[in-house]
Amino acid sequence: MMIMFKLFSLLSFRQYLTHPVRHLLTIFSVSLGVALFFGIKLVNQSTVDSFRNNITSLTGKSDLTITGDTTGMDEALIDQLSGMPHFEAVVPMSINYAYTSTKNKNESILILGVDLLKESTLRAYEAKQTDIIEDPLVFLNQPDSIVVTEKMAAQYQLALDSKLELLTSIGPKFFTVRGMLQETGPMKAFGGLVALMDIDGARQTFGRGNHVDRIDLLLKNAKQTQEVKSLLISALPHNLRIETIEDQVSSSQDLIRSIQVMTSAMSFLSLLVGMFIIYNMVSISVFQRTQQLGMMRALGQSKRSLFFLILLENGILGFFSALLGLGLALLLARQLIPYFGNTISVQLFIPIHIDSISLSAFDWVMGPLCGVIISIIAAYVPARRATRISPSTALKPNVIQYDSPSKESSKWGLMAQIGAWIFLISHGPKFFDHYFTWYKIPEIQPIFLLLGMASVIMMSPWCVLKLISFIPRTLTEKFLFLRLAKDQLLRFPNQTASNSLNLIVGLVLVMAISTMLISFKTTILTWTKGLTPVESILVSSQGSVISLQVQPLSENFKSELVKLPHLSKNHDSPVIGVRIVHTQYQKQQVVLKSYDDPGRLNKYSFLDVRGGGDNVETGKKLFNGVEKTVAVSESFSLWFHKDVGDMIELYGSKGTPHQFKIIGIVRDFGGAKGVLYMDRRWYRDIWDDHNVTTFSLTHDKSITNDDFRKMVESTIGVKYKMTTTSGKDFNDQMETILNSSFTVSEAVEWISLFVGLLGLLNSLLISTLQRKKELGLWRALGMERSQLVFTLLMESFLLAFASLLVAISMGSVFSYLLLTKNINYYIGWVIDFYLPPASILVLVFVGLALTLLTALGPAIYCARQKLRDGLAYE
Repeated sequence: MMIMFKLFSLLSFRQYLTHPVRHLLTIFSVSLGVALFFGIKLVNQSTVDSFRNNITSLTGKSDLTITGDTTGMDEALIDQLSGMPHFEAVVPMSINYAYTSTKNKNESILILGVDLLKESTLRAYEAKQTDIIEDPLVFLNQPDSIVVTEKMAAQYQLALDSKLELLTSIGPKFFTVRGMLQETGPMKAFGGLVALMDIDGARQTFGRGNHVDRIDLLLKNAKQTQEVKSLLISALPHNLRIETIEDQVSSSQDLIRSIQVMTSAMSFLSLLVGMFIIYNMVSISVFQRTQQLGMMRALGQSKRSLFFLILLENGILGFFSALLGLGLALLLARQLIPYFGNTISVQLFIPIHIDSISLSAFDWVMGPLCGVIISIIAAYVPARRATRISPSTALKPNVIQYDSPSKESSKWGLMAQIGAWIFLISHGPKFFDHYFTWYKIPEIQPIFLLLGMASVIMMSPWCVLKLISFIPRTLTEKFLFLRLAKDQLLRFPNQTASNSLNLIVGLVLVMAISTMLISFKTTILTWTKGLTPVESILVSSQGSVISLQVQPLSENFKSELVKLPHLSKNHDSPVIGVRIVHTQYQKQQVVLKSYDDPGRLNKYSFLDVRGGGDNVETGKKLFNGVEKTVAVSESFSLWFHKDVGDMIELYGSKGTPHQFKIIGIVRDFGGAKGVLYMDRRWYRDIWDDHNVTTFSLTHDKSITNDDFRKMVESTIGVKYKMTTTSGKDFNDQMETILNSSFTVSEAVEWISLFVGLLGLLNSLLISTLQRKKELGLWRALGMERSQLVFTLLMESFLLAFASLLVAISMGSVFSYLLLTKNINYYIGWVIDFYLPPASILVLVFVGLALTLLTALGPAIYCARQKLRDGLAYE
């Protein structure tokens, strides 16, 4: 051990001082990869912790919790459960997200409707100074009574008996603050922006009828939890979820599983990028120290000691890189939280509040350990190569080694075959998910995506060599420099493959991410344009209509909206009520969209039909009023293996099953597991819900869309504190959400391209140093410095051009397979494949330009060497 530390102080530490810029650049590059990995990990974990905190805060002492659809459960279930002998307490709760009409119009407040007579058996509420409620009888008898947290009181400048205006299902209404609580227990959920109401008053205020959102159960014997759970599952309707705290946390993780999988894949890619940086740095370091390492071997050092020395010096480098990366991860995570929160809010229709984010003690241990591990793995191959240096060979100044093209080509061909098999295996997610339970872990699934990407990258050098060999002889005979470039690239296939590999690592990732980004944006934005025609606007409560974070409105508002002037006469129903909620199908959460019958004059433009007929034919079947029918999204069809003509069973608020016939397949990206379309008459009767999420208004051609919108906002909008959204607004908001969702992907693009160029610079430097004698002979035979530089740049240009063609092809194939075969499984959406012509042109131009700039340094270095130095280099 002492010998190892002496070697480290004599050789490794001196190496750090001799090449500080290269090592500092490597530390910074690796730290970026670590920062991206742990930053995304922090965001994912913080999101899960936020869900966990909300769940544990609301659950209290309960052993089991029953929840249903967004619309809730019929209160008759409470009496049914109360009659069972297993429970000490059966406590209902109503959960609503309300908006204020003055401050923070897009910020919601969690309103908990509770039964005060039963609540104390499960949950504790703490007041700072006074009793929680000064007069409980007044609180119970006044539906306008509300209790707020101290945090909410400070934020909204409230005191006891203050008035707070909230938007309800019948418009804005003032509530009286009759108590204040500390942010403990249930009141610390949702970031402390929580208010308490009597359950009957809450249901009346928000139009919930006789529904409750959750029922918490306290068992007489907690040891019988699993037995009672099994009993309830068999006795209660199948659309209800009976869960322990652990089940609820697991369910929340399942809801954000698709987002975690994709972001985790990006974070793993960042580590892969970091490993390539270290690999290139160690490779050039070993080459530059060939004589030094050979001398150590001649002086008696064993291969084992040199092997562990290289691993040690790079492990230390990885340690400090990871420490810096952890600090950057905190900064990065705080920047990414709003983007992730917005993305999750849109998918789940619920606002996400993450107050704090910090590294745990486990992260501080795992971070440096992760840095050490990836550094050792990346340095393993160069370290093994260093042990093969013999003392006699090492004492000679850098002998040029000629590789056999046929041998290398066969090796890369074999690697291509292996990579192809890995690629095929990696695209069998359904097989793994069905037979291996560990595959359901979000952190495991990205590894298979990375195997597919790695297989593409490993096949690419072999393809580059083949592509270069196909250059026609007529061209090489006509252009001497092209012939020299081709011969040199094929003469050293190992170096050519290494150089192209470093460049393609970045190029393939950039191409794949660009293709997926343009495919997502084009597919989704094309779909959103059909939701709200140019001559239509959406009217809703304040909030975000695109993420459905708005206060549901009473359907009675329709009677006032139809009185507005300039409504279209070409539609049977120019005012259409739309209700969008979550419901359960086969224990999975799907989105249910119900529409008022738009009439036969309507062309049903909101239906993007992909199977079962055209829009008009499918619309007429959907709103025929005779048979219970639904249209289902492509994701629903794929996930549950349903097609046109099949029957599905849905449960209403009373738990009664209803059979619906599928009459069409539509495109919709509103839910990962699927979306259902139905007539709102069926929805209103079965789910006993008379609220509307938004109204769609269609005007005639006598008024512009902007003028019609201003007219609505100045009348109905002012009176009831409503807001309007045009089709353009909807598309702009969706595009903003998509751009924010791909923020991490774009960061990986830039880091990957940077790593590829850094690796290419190192590889080109190695290859030019290895050819120092040969280049010196060229100069001795009369080649001018400018011609030498041009020849080397021609090699780099030819290499870059071939690498670009391969990277574009490989990246496109990988993106195509991922988008058409896998993405629907990971996130539940069917995405069309689009090649990005503009991105390809930019990639070609930037790739060639940066490659030539990168190669210019080594080329000028070789051209400036003295003839005697080149000839003596043997």
